[in-house]
Amino acid sequence: MMTLSSRNDPYVAFNFIVEIDGLIVGGFNEIGGLDLQIEYFQYHEGGGAGIVYHLPRKPKYGKITLSRGIGEENVLLDWVLTTAQGEIQPRQVSIILKNIQPEMAQIRWDLANALPKEWSCGVFNAQHSRVAIETLALVFTSLKRETHRVDTIENTYIA
Repeated sequence: MMTLSSRNDPYVAFNFIVEIDGLIVGGFNEIGGLDLQIEYFQYHEGGGAGIVYHLPRKPKYGKITLSRGIGEENVLLDWVLTTAQGEIQPRQVSIILKNIQPEMAQIRWDLANALPKEWSCGVFNAQHSRVAIETLALVFTSLKRETHRVDTIENTYIA
């Protein structure tokens, strides 16, 4: 029987941070595209048995989209511009979903060899008082998920 003290509620989607090469790169208001698709090859067994096997091919990772308010810091756009000029700098990008209770576990997705694919500056409109938004889309080569318990005294990860 589960007691209230042992409840394991789902995480809330608004409490997250983004790290690039181990450094927190500011607050983002939205992240999308964290997905993985596995395509299959159909192999039909011979001999008239009519059995079809589904054999997995390489995984296909989505395009991660990061959105945030435009500020004075220029790290992301600099990365995009150097990539556009041919200086390829793959980076380790981590998305960390934090629990509301700091002493509880965090979920971390590590995206290996991330590269910028698209950057856009949102719409400016003098008739609205919205925050100016920049959006960065990233591609990556592999995905790893880990769950960590956080030591609140030193704010370090404990595997």
